[in-house]
Amino acid sequence: MTTTEARVEELQDPRAVLDRLATVVRERAGDAATVEVSTVSAGVAVLEVRPHRADSCAVTVVAEQWLVVCVGAVGGRFELDWEAADVTEAEEILDAAIAGRVVERHGLVWSRVTVTTRDGTERASETIRFRGLLPTLGRRRRYAPYRA
Repeated sequence: MTTTEARVEELQDPRAVLDRLATVVRERAGDAATVEVSTVSAGVAVLEVRPHRADSCAVTVVAEQWLVVCVGAVGGRFELDWEAADVTEAEEILDAAIAGRVVERHGLVWSRVTVTTRDGTERASETIRFRGLLPTLGRRRRYAPYRA
């Protein structure tokens, strides 16, 4: 089996994808975070990354129909596909959280989480619960890196 064939086969197994992401996080975060992969129900696996610093950003990755990456405390949700580029994007989001490149803004009915990758690309997840209310006032939080 070639490397490409093995990679395609891995992408067809959600648990294998989360295990690979967990390995990457453990290498980059070291002992600065707790990293766990579990199966919560048939076919649904979860990767939980909990930094030891209270001012750092936790990340949860759920393997379901999509690869769902949840960042921050209020509403950062990135729904990705299962292509190799999407798994790479999930890895970049995890890397940004570890490095402290996540900013979360939220108000009463809205939230916006912005993740900045190593190359400076910004990815944002925005939630507005009531259309017509503009997200203007709110709190801003820049998360700290996992390691001081």
